Amino acid sequence: MRQPVLDEYLDAAEPCVSEVRQKRSQAAAPRSRLPWADVVSKDISSPLLQSGNQPAVPGLHKKVGNGLADECHSPAPPSAHAALARGWGQHARQARCPSGRDNYLPRRGYRGSPRSCPHWCDIPGKGPQPTTSTAASAGGIMLGGTYPEYSERKANTTHMCRGQQRVTVSSAGVTVSALSRSAMTAMRRVELSRPIRIGLETGLIRGGDSIFDYGCGHGHDVEFLREMGHTADGWDPNHRPDGALRKASIVNLGFVLNVIEEPLERIEALKRAFDLAHRALIVAVRTVHEAKILSTASEYSDGVLTGTDTFQRFFAQAEAREFLDETLSAQSIPLGPGIFVVFRDESAEQDWLENRAALNRRVRRLRRIVEPRLSIRSKAYRENREILRLLEEFLALRGRLPITNEVPWEIELNELFGTLPKAFQVIRHEADEPWWEDAAADRRQELLVRFALQRLRKLPKFSALPPDVRADVKAHFGSYKRATEAAEELLFSLGKSEEVRSAATEARIGKRTPDALYVHVDAVDTLPAQLKVFVGAAETLIGDVPDATLIKIHIDKPRVSWLVYPKFDTDPHPALAESWVVDFRALDVRPNDYRSRENPPVLHRKELFVSPEHPRYELFKRLSTQEERHGLLEDSRRIGTRRGWQERLDELGWELRGHRLVRAHGG
Repeated sequence: MRQPVLDEYLDAAEPCVSEVRQKRSQAAAPRSRLPWADVVSKDISSPLLQSGNQPAVPGLHKKVGNGLADECHSPAPPSAHAALARGWGQHARQARCPSGRDNYLPRRGYRGSPRSCPHWCDIPGKGPQPTTSTAASAGGIMLGGTYPEYSERKANTTHMCRGQQRVTVSSAGVTVSALSRSAMTAMRRVELSRPIRIGLETGLIRGGDSIFDYGCGHGHDVEFLREMGHTADGWDPNHRPDGALRKASIVNLGFVLNVIEEPLERIEALKRAFDLAHRALIVAVRTVHEAKILSTASEYSDGVLTGTDTFQRFFAQAEAREFLDETLSAQSIPLGPGIFVVFRDESAEQDWLENRAALNRRVRRLRRIVEPRLSIRSKAYRENREILRLLEEFLALRGRLPITNEVPWEIELNELFGTLPKAFQVIRHEADEPWWEDAAADRRQELLVRFALQRLRKLPKFSALPPDVRADVKAHFGSYKRATEAAEELLFSLGKSEEVRSAATEARIGKRTPDALYVHVDAVDTLPAQLKVFVGAAETLIGDVPDATLIKIHIDKPRVSWLVYPKFDTDPHPALAESWVVDFRALDVRPNDYRSRENPPVLHRKELFVSPEHPRYELFKRLSTQEERHGLLEDSRRIGTRRGWQERLDELGWELRGHRLVRAHGG
């Protein structure tokens, strides 16, 4: 049986932590000790400068380039601060640190520049000065206060950040300190962060919800949410340390876990954030594919130090999900690569799933409601059209009539027509086709897909379903048991490749190849139920892929891929930018980046991927017809890449201007 994920996580991190502890215990003594969070003073009158205030935190020497840096660890850090006080140093070959060691350099994040070094020292006769080479050669000494003094001052101070410095203004003076590595990862945003944006787009964050941003950085998400009318607040150990930790409907833990260096502290932060959430916790972490963009990185603890001296712990998609599930003893739901939601209770999760699907149903099904043909029986319809329109919309969305006391307009309809079934008869006789039958079939299929996907995790209790969903189940299946049995049968049918192949053949939209079906993301709802479950099962591992254009359903392999073509609508033959492959055997996600490739794959016959209702369907189809007529699409293997396609155009003397095929100049 597999060892619990949380134990594996801590076991993997322990060698790194042990190494740091061993070095600390072996560090040379005596030497000057650092204050909590490197608090050093710029005001000679500050109590920080009084002699004899030596914090009881031993330093740890660690090699940095050709010099040494000093690092310390507090055995009992306060909750609002990181456990590691940041490194420090003096920039000068001739400089000597208080412990007598030569050649101290600033941390890598300061790039060796004395002007950017965020530490201050006391120059005899001159008072506090930045640790430039001049200051260091004059015998500057790093100064600081004890942690108890720091705690006492914290209640009556004002904090602000300047570059890589924290400036604290209080009655005791002005204190300047180095920001921690996690503080330097905070971004200044001009728009909502991705986890908050996805929370709004998916209906996770609703009107009237309170939102708390745990680890809010500079607080831009909080400001944006307040401008949108939400009740929002935030806390950050570096940029908003005085903020109160508050309970809220939704708590956001956005890109916080990946910058916490200590594995145990990471777990505590996750649990603390979840405790604050009334309904749900949104968690976002950096994924392993993002590590590829780092120009320089060195291993540190269970993550890496970047070229700007910030710590990052990158997670694989499956690893992040298992870490959340194991730590919180709850099942997380992926919202996208590296982004998850964990609900407090089953009912809240079911409500959200139902509301998330409702919008797609409304947009797709209301198109089916057709104008009634004129007849004698049309009089009742025309005179009561507004109230009957409400019944039509309900039928289109749920595929059934409302049950007693389910809708507020039931009394008015009963007064006009006697009963709801009699009102439905007016609609039935006036419609050209029985569109409500298609709506019922669609709703039945939606419920099957929903329960099949939840069977992969844990089926909810019938009582946990929203009341309208319980009514849907009874209307379309008779009982919850029958519905779940049918869903289980649908799920297990995916284990048979012939079932998947047959479903791919039945698909009305999509481009078929011998081993796959490609379909536009907007057309997934048109797929047969088996393929919807196939795609939905993959979404339980990856969530929503931002900017994805096409979905590739592998017929002979248990895989689903999301393909990103940024210029799908405007480029006649767009190039593939990236892909996300969900492998069911490995239960993991593999990203691929094609942007730097000289000869990426390109698309042809774009009209095959989209619904005929797509606004550019006719434009795509006209271009494909032209290209086929002139023999450009005959060698499908060769023209599948950008270079091969251009060579084919050159050979036959054609070029493209937008979505028009024209003769090349001189051709």
